[in-house]
Amino acid sequence: MRGLCVLCAVGLLSSGAWASEARIYSLDLKYDPGSGRVAATADIVLKPEPGAKTVTFYLHDELKVARVAIGGRKAAFRQAVVPYDYSYDTKANKIVVEAAGRDLARGLSVTYAGRFSPSAARSPSDYMRGDRDGLYLRSYAYSLWFPVFAEANASFPAVDFDSVTITAPAELRAVFVGEETGRVEKNGLATSTWTAKAVGPYDAQLTLRRFAVAHCGGLAAYHLTDTASSDAAGRVCDEAGKLLAYYTSHYRETAGNRSILLVQEPAYGDIAGANMIGLADQRWREIKRDGDEIETLAHELVHAFVQTPTAKSDPLYVFEVEGFPSYFHLPALASVLGEDWYARQLDRIEKLYRERRDTGKMGGEKMPPEKPILAIGAEELGTYKDVFVLNDRALLFWDYLRRKMTPQDFDALVRALTASSEVTAKSFFALVAKYAPALEADAYVWLETSAYPEKFRRNF
Repeated sequence: MRGLCVLCAVGLLSSGAWASEARIYSLDLKYDPGSGRVAATADIVLKPEPGAKTVTFYLHDELKVARVAIGGRKAAFRQAVVPYDYSYDTKANKIVVEAAGRDLARGLSVTYAGRFSPSAARSPSDYMRGDRDGLYLRSYAYSLWFPVFAEANASFPAVDFDSVTITAPAELRAVFVGEETGRVEKNGLATSTWTAKAVGPYDAQLTLRRFAVAHCGGLAAYHLTDTASSDAAGRVCDEAGKLLAYYTSHYRETAGNRSILLVQEPAYGDIAGANMIGLADQRWREIKRDGDEIETLAHELVHAFVQTPTAKSDPLYVFEVEGFPSYFHLPALASVLGEDWYARQLDRIEKLYRERRDTGKMGGEKMPPEKPILAIGAEELGTYKDVFVLNDRALLFWDYLRRKMTPQDFDALVRALTASSEVTAKSFFALVAKYAPALEADAYVWLETSAYPEKFRRNF
């Protein structure tokens, strides 16, 4: 079965960063909930492109730049709104700075301001916005709330946020990824300071809301102050603690070394970014061990423990991005809720997968054509993420390994996989060959073809 995935690299997105790269950010942001206005200054340490005559970056299209400086000296720039798919309203403000003869290695400072209006371009699930109740921002691909030195669909390395200060009325509390190093209240305003190292492009979340904070066993739960939300904070911490114990002992152990921030978010806020785990209001308030709320929490928590660096140009990319975190919370839940619960979930997933294969439809809607998992390019991730292949066949593959391997060998395979500094299709199959040599040929069929022989079925 080897060598079947010859089409996997066709049409992949560019995996290289472009032009100058940001390495370190220091951000100072002020938010006025009355007007919804954000005012910020970003000081950025760059890895400049050699001989660059200009440097280009992008911001949310409602943010306007007032000043740019290079090495402390004012620099000329131009800005214009352009199409940009990696922003929640599909537009961005493109800023081009004149840099000829300037030493970009001395750093770039950008002063800007504006609003984040609710999206009219896509769907309510793009919950990013700023209003009287708070400020809800994600990162690259969603909210360009700090200068991003990449075009849409590009990739770039993780960056350090040496200092992020957020100032707002004291009744609002800021949560950013990383660690809060201080919070000072004065004259009705609160300024909180955060630091975060090695933050991935998609992970720099920021939420400002009317939070109280509950600390529980290394976890911090940021919750609203109504009775239902406050009462649920303890349950959220309790369930998260059980899941984290499993993840730390079975997956990437070092991911458990940093504090975990559990954050009650508005609707559509079930989002994980670095060590910040969002759970939407209803799920937060209704969390219980036998409901789907605990499954959502488990899924969002598992990302940091199982996702490993994989280049967008590698055939394994979409499987790693979606197929790993979509499955690996399920064995943890089996340890909490029981193997019968796990079996019911996988039986349901298999039933839906077989129906989709047979009919080409889901809920009466036509499905995208089935493709081998390793033939799905990065640009197709959105197409296959929630409807077909990546949310059913990929999970069934992992379940097949779990059923056919001894628990000790399966755990060893997964621990080695999640501890890897980089994973490729080649290294993935090598790990399968090492820990489950009898299943290596089957793994190629699962991942490089769309075949579904009888022996793959759960009740065969």
